Amino acid sequence: MKQTHSFLLAGFLLTATTTVANAQISFGPRIGLNSAVVKGIRGEDVANDSRFGSQIGLVVNVQFGNLAIQPAILYTQKGYRTEDEVMANGITATSKASARLDYAEIPVNLVYNVGKTSGFQIFAGPYVGFGIGGKVKFEQKISDPSGRLSDETKEDIDVKFASKEGSDNKVYIRRFDVGANAGIGYKTGPIQAQLGFGFGFRDLAPEYPESTKATNRVLQLSLTYLFDAK
Repeated sequence: MKQTHSFLLAGFLLTATTTVANAQISFGPRIGLNSAVVKGIRGEDVANDSRFGSQIGLVVNVQFGNLAIQPAILYTQKGYRTEDEVMANGITATSKASARLDYAEIPVNLVYNVGKTSGFQIFAGPYVGFGIGGKVKFEQKISDPSGRLSDETKEDIDVKFASKEGSDNKVYIRRFDVGANAGIGYKTGPIQAQLGFGFGFRDLAPEYPESTKATNRVLQLSLTYLFDAK
């Protein structure tokens, strides 16, 4: 039995080594633009509007005919924007917030190229993200019954990655994010353009009795230039 297992393992390793040896490997920089929002787990909005951010990183392309595996390591900006207005006893309070959430992210996409190494593409795959920083810009204006501005507050609030809410004046987010990407693209020569959508699966809200369950949603437009590794 042990000899059979050893034979099967040796055959698998030989096949994997031969496949990788025959693959076309390339790598290169990726830059892009994100349109991000945070959505509630049941579909309701936690954020009212999307926030634009950037992404930059390195992509590796391992090509097997029409199929390719593309792992990448990225710095990517996600987040959200909110705007709210409350009226009571003739007093109007308007508040706005714009949150930038910075992640180091590793997506691994399986890409199907219609024209083998060039042409239209479809892709999908998982990603893991690690929160590395962020900032929330908050602004509030209070107007009296005549519409005259009576008070205005502006402040920058730090984002803190933690599993539980704190009592200080910070926005708390869970550090790890897990999800999946899917989309379409086009590749011509060494240039690859892709339009994708990222679905976060993990609840970003720390453990807190009144916290709202929330997940990342990101529309991504990216451009990659691939250099032949051989």
